[in-house]
Amino acid sequence: MKRGFDPERVSRFLQAYGAVYPPHPGEAPLLVDALMLIAPIVTINGPLEDLFFASEHEGVLIDEVMERLAWAASLPAWLGRVRRSFAEMWA
Repeated sequence: MKRGFDPERVSRFLQAYGAVYPPHPGEAPLLVDALMLIAPIVTINGPLEDLFFASEHEGVLIDEVMERLAWAASLPAWLGRVRRSFAEMWA
């Protein structure tokens, strides 16, 4: 599993969204900031919750949950790397 979002898919989403709702100047960096703020919540509500309740969910593999946890933990760093290109993708 790749760390962060697939840049091509993010670009396609932002272009389609921008066709309907064009971004205001400076909005793209604010979106990145908002995503960075929710990254810990995504981590807690997603893979950490699955890991905590793994014994209650048959078929949940610890390795799969740990991989998703690693992805969620890497999300802020990925967002930092694509921060500048986000505005270009959302044009």
